Amino acid sequence: MKIRVSHILIVLGCLLSSCATNPTHPLPALADPSKASEVVVMRGGLIYGSGVVANVTVDGFIVANLFTGKHVRLRLNPGEHSVGTSHGSQTLNLEPNQKYYFLVNVGFAGGFTTHRIDEAEASKILSTSKEVLLK
Repeated sequence: MKIRVSHILIVLGCLLSSCATNPTHPLPALADPSKASEVVVMRGGLIYGSGVVANVTVDGFIVANLFTGKHVRLRLNPGEHSVGTSHGSQTLNLEPNQKYYFLVNVGFAGGFTTHRIDEAEASKILSTSKEVLLK
């Protein structure tokens, strides 16, 4: 069986595009920075799904792309927001000057799951995680 170069290029293109990130949307401007809520979204260090990017969303817009072992800090206006990934999110009412932590993992059936976690669990993950800075 003869493999053509074009077939190899197609396969390589598909593999590389699966690791591509999506364009991100800027966060809304803060009405009063002194009252902003902080949301930290992180991915643990699991090997399973490590080559797949998680598109972090706020209110339905992709705001960051996370690979395994990375996290992002989001400063948001207090009030109701949905936070998660393009596979699902959680809606909550953010209180002024409060911190919220979310862990994103690959689900067993594919896609991503988003869970709210406490500060103690978040601290353990953040100690080995690298921050993704927003543009």
